[in-house]
Amino acid sequence: MRPLRFLTRKHVYPSNIEKMSVRPAVQLFSAAVTAAVSYLKNQAGHTCDLEFASAGPTIELMKMMRKWFALIDLSNFQKYIHCNNEDSRPFTDVEDPRLEWLETVFLDYIEYLKNESLTGNFFQ
Repeated sequence: MRPLRFLTRKHVYPSNIEKMSVRPAVQLFSAAVTAAVSYLKNQAGHTCDLEFASAGPTIELMKMMRKWFALIDLSNFQKYIHCNNEDSRPFTDVEDPRLEWLETVFLDYIEYLKNESLTGNFFQ
């Protein structure tokens, strides 16, 4: 039994045409995939490869990207009701703490990634 039935090789290695679709990226950063990687990290060396022990930064990236996408996704203004996800709620106040998260925490995280990445491996 595969814990992530919907995840295919095309999610990780998309063709040029497939790169145009947002859906595989959203699925790749979904809560189910993040939970599976977290589980593998916790089981590293026991029931799965020891290399999963260092998956912490990947899990953090997945959580950040999932939250970022939930905040900027304007495709459905009722989504937060059906999905029970407050991050999907439309912005109605300039003092919304989610805006502060976007302006500080998320941007600081992106800056951290830029500083930690190898030269030439990050978009300018």
